[in-house]
Amino acid sequence: MNEKGFTLLEVLVAVVILAVSLSVLLDIQTNYIRRVDTDFQRLEALDFFKRDFYGLKKEDERFSIKTEKETLPYGIKQEKNIIIDKKTGKKVLEITTYEK
Repeated sequence: MNEKGFTLLEVLVAVVILAVSLSVLLDIQTNYIRRVDTDFQRLEALDFFKRDFYGLKKEDERFSIKTEKETLPYGIKQEKNIIIDKKTGKKVLEITTYEK
């Protein structure tokens, strides 16, 4: 017999391969979007910190800053500024500065 076309098994294998490929691509795209959102939030927090540090007008009160000061050996002063999202209460960014 010289029949043209695909068997049911060949079609099912092709559909499974397509489904697996699409699910992997969807997972990659979802992670990318989540990472971009996190990076954008960190940039906003950094802008908030810079405005607070230089005494400029803060346009967005979405964040709060928690400051922890510590004196390290040899008289080095360490200051940790933790920027927290007021909505979620989670730490968005941590900036550490050192001074002699």
